Amino acid sequence: MEKKDYNKEILQFLKRYPSGINLTPQEIITLLFIKIYSDGNFEKNYIEKDLIFFAVQKTINLLNQLNTPTVREDVIVENLLKKNLLIFSSTSINSYYISDIGISIIESIFYREIEDQSDVESNIYTIYMALKALENSDKKELKNFLTHPFYDLILKLDHKIRNIKEKINNSKNSIKVALKTGDETSLRKFIDELTNIKSIIKNITTSLSRYSSYNQIIYMLNMLQKKYEHDIEISDLIFRASMKLFGLKNEIENLLIEIAEFINRHTSLLTMKINVSSLDKIINFQQKLLTFFGKKGLCLSRPERMKPSEFRYKWQQNKRKPIYIEESNNIINDEIDQVEEDEVNIIVNELLEKVNKYQIINYTQEIIDYPLARGNLPKYYNLIISKLSDFITIIDAGKEIEIDGVFYSDIEIMIKKSIGNERKELANDI
Repeated sequence: MEKKDYNKEILQFLKRYPSGINLTPQEIITLLFIKIYSDGNFEKNYIEKDLIFFAVQKTINLLNQLNTPTVREDVIVENLLKKNLLIFSSTSINSYYISDIGISIIESIFYREIEDQSDVESNIYTIYMALKALENSDKKELKNFLTHPFYDLILKLDHKIRNIKEKINNSKNSIKVALKTGDETSLRKFIDELTNIKSIIKNITTSLSRYSSYNQIIYMLNMLQKKYEHDIEISDLIFRASMKLFGLKNEIENLLIEIAEFINRHTSLLTMKINVSSLDKIINFQQKLLTFFGKKGLCLSRPERMKPSEFRYKWQQNKRKPIYIEESNNIINDEIDQVEEDEVNIIVNELLEKVNKYQIINYTQEIIDYPLARGNLPKYYNLIISKLSDFITIIDAGKEIEIDGVFYSDIEIMIKKSIGNERKELANDI
């Protein structure tokens, strides 16, 4: 671009912003809340008017708590429009777009902070409200939600976990360096930093607990699973969504355990190091005392050495046991294993016949009727279901039953249809 073109661009900018870009706290925080509560990619999708005014109301409430003067809601929206941060949508009534400069401000100022500090519960609650709204809708809308918007919200949680893992790894490396250099002050500082990260993960885990929206989402997914149990496609989408939520919760809990163990281990090392340092100081002081009194010609009486009492041993010869040679009949063992495998295959075939006949059966109640499985239920419960997994769909009833002091998931199974097509769709989705 020539110099003349640069001047032209600068003049256009001055015409649009004669007094520059001056953002008030109300406008900056409103942009922040729009970023937090906007659903999906706000760079391409329009934003409803209700969401804009909801963000403005959240801004006013927050500033009122901080005793900061505010203006009316319509004034804040009008200022954002005047400064070209918001643009009216030409294709959708009562909708807006965030301008390029507004997007730049949001990404440059808030991108990392929001991903680290936003409330996880708000994302979980958004999923819950979306599912609740789809409770009485048709399966097409439910399919669209579970295909894309659901995973967009889950992606925000994955990004937060990834950032926390990076912080933990950086702190771990710093602690290891501090241990090598012997800098106790920096070591305490990094352990405090890890403790803060531990509290962050605890807060996330709390937001996924039984009293949060997470448990209600699991309940609603189970209800939808029963509602669409005969629709293989919808049932599979619901199952994958449930597994994604379970995996997310397990990942967070495992991360919490890992950081707790790391903190405890290195806190013990720090305590041991301090104790050794104190012991060195005491030894040095004792050496100074001995040196001082040694110069004065101090003579210490030598204590009498204690003599051990007499020991008597009774030696007794033990007879050597003959060498034992194990002679096991491998052929008989192989025959026993083959008989057991044949009985398991018989159980699998009978269960498949029942599923084909009744469409759906209770796996837990059916398997305990077989003597072989009842004799060692923890082993055959998982063995038989693994052999059935290629032919059936598993439906978790959401409860557990106790059999002989062991808790098992109460699950139902139904025949899987069009297995080849489902695998192709799953491969395309991935």
